Amino acid sequence: MQVRSAEYNNVRSQLNAINRKQSGSLAVRDLSKLVKPDDIITSEHLVTLLAIVPKYSQKDWLSSYETLATYVVPRSSKKLHEDNEYALYTVTLFGKVADNFKASAREKGFQANS
Repeated sequence: MQVRSAEYNNVRSQLNAINRKQSGSLAVRDLSKLVKPDDIITSEHLVTLLAIVPKYSQKDWLSSYETLATYVVPRSSKKLHEDNEYALYTVTLFGKVADNFKASAREKGFQANS
């Protein structure tokens, strides 16, 4: 009985994790269905990062993303999707400053990922 109960709890937690990734907030959701290949720029020097911004901080994001690191392409941020809690933005910058940008964004409460 204990083995069956443990198996049931394991399957239930896996199902909850899958549901969160499919229909949860942008912070835990799979973004591959929301981002089109046209939204991503990759070249020898430029990269596009995805930023998850709290809904109440969107104005702060738009006014400050260009200054979070050097070599950020001006006016490159574009909103791709929005849910009840978060908005998904892209930002284009030079690849060599991507780590600095991610760290600065984290300090301001934004989640930036490649």
